[in-house]
Amino acid sequence: MVTIQSDTGSALPGSMVTINGKAVGAVPTRLRLRVGRYLVEVERPGYRTWRQWLDVKADTPSTLKVKLISTTVAPTTGALLVASDVLDAEVLVDGKSAGKVPALVEQLKPGTHRVRVQAKGYAPKESSATVTAGKTTKVTLRLKPTTELKIVSEPAAVEVWVNGEKKGLAPLSLTNLKAGKHLVEGRLAGHTSVQRTVELTQGKLFTLKLELKAQRAAPATGGLRVTSNQPQALVFIDGRFVGKTPLLRPQVVVGPHVVTVRKKGFAEHLETVEVKAGTIAALTAKLTPGGASQPTSLAASQPTSKPTSRPTEDDEDTRLMNAHSARLVAPAYVVGDVSVGFPHLLEARLTTGLFDLGRVGMDAGVALRTYFVVTEVDLRLRARLLRAAPFSLAAVLALGGGGGPKSRNTFHVDFGAIGTWQYKRRFNVSAHALLSIYTDRLCPENSSENEVDACRVPPDDLTSAKVRKRFTSVRLMLGATMSVPITDWLSVFGGLEVAAAANRRSFTDTFASYMPSSDPHVYGRVGVTLKR
Repeated sequence: MVTIQSDTGSALPGSMVTINGKAVGAVPTRLRLRVGRYLVEVERPGYRTWRQWLDVKADTPSTLKVKLISTTVAPTTGALLVASDVLDAEVLVDGKSAGKVPALVEQLKPGTHRVRVQAKGYAPKESSATVTAGKTTKVTLRLKPTTELKIVSEPAAVEVWVNGEKKGLAPLSLTNLKAGKHLVEGRLAGHTSVQRTVELTQGKLFTLKLELKAQRAAPATGGLRVTSNQPQALVFIDGRFVGKTPLLRPQVVVGPHVVTVRKKGFAEHLETVEVKAGTIAALTAKLTPGGASQPTSLAASQPTSKPTSRPTEDDEDTRLMNAHSARLVAPAYVVGDVSVGFPHLLEARLTTGLFDLGRVGMDAGVALRTYFVVTEVDLRLRARLLRAAPFSLAAVLALGGGGGPKSRNTFHVDFGAIGTWQYKRRFNVSAHALLSIYTDRLCPENSSENEVDACRVPPDDLTSAKVRKRFTSVRLMLGATMSVPITDWLSVFGGLEVAAAANRRSFTDTFASYMPSSDPHVYGRVGVTLKR
């Protein structure tokens, strides 16, 4: 039962009570209403309309006391009536909660107010509304369902990335994604990452489960360096031939290993070496002429392995290390190249290993090369992508630049991959594909006495203005190199390279008199490699 009466308890002649816009009588009045929410309004000539929301509950009587204010008193505040197409959506006015829709917000100062309507599962909506003293302004905000992506994982706490952006740890829900396709990735240390493509529909919930499998832990490894007072002595680890002294094995399983060093005419050297993870164990063998072999630091509990009768030719060692293949230079080794060729007439390069963790390794090199009118410095990094004998694959990044007389300068960035096939310990053949980005300045920006003739009188296909600008282009470089070891520490190599498209003007007689009339797009080099 609902009772509507004046605040003084007296009747209000001429008044009209409406509920949700329907007239139900005058004040006072009593009526029965179903459970729900109602807007009660009371009007009376000469008075401002009185409004109030009423929530009717089962078996709970309600009493509304009406206080009418005469229109002869100038109003100082106004009201907002906020509605939405989503029931029970929350209303905020100027950042403060004002109940649920439909909401009548009174006692507001005249002026502009911010209205926000929000509900779970819907994108919030905001608008501005102008309040006028003595009036009620109606605002209707319609909400759109949100697109939600819920992500769970097995195991828990998987790191979630969406479209390359980190979003947090699973389980989580994302409601700020647009409808359409998205790439979801799960990452967790010690587990294999997974990627899934999901297609979200506007207003729908999509649940995705990411299942990551644990990775098998790789055996811990360390390094082993073996030297001897006699060069080129044969080295065996646990009975297996691995190379000749001096020798560095960058990837040896952690634990004790029996090392045998042999050379014809000298006594064998036997020693047990303890290899620890992340470090390089060192062994120096002192070979004596003739006599019996004597074990050094050989653990009593460690059985001695008998060396094989002769080296296996395809065993991995440092013999085929070079700077032109996918076979990296081992840490603690330095490889030096000297070569002649075209377009760079002379080139010298030093390369050294940075680290080698088995599956992952990297080396770095620096080169000085020249064709006399321009001399460059080239810095290069190689990273192992694959090692599965007799094949190797590495990524390459090179950058550098230089200059020369008559205001010449150049800069370049090269990146790509090298693949190598090794035939036992006799030679290897490598093929590479590089994307080369270069920029050459061949003339000064302004006329100068110190410039080549082509800058003053450019060739027919260049204007006087264009010849003084930088020549910048991108070329695909395809090449092959063969390296043949003469000894363990000396190799010879030769290679050819083809430049696909883009004529490089710096390699023509227009700007260097001894160059050909046009860029031949085919280059070559031969040289020697020293390893230490």
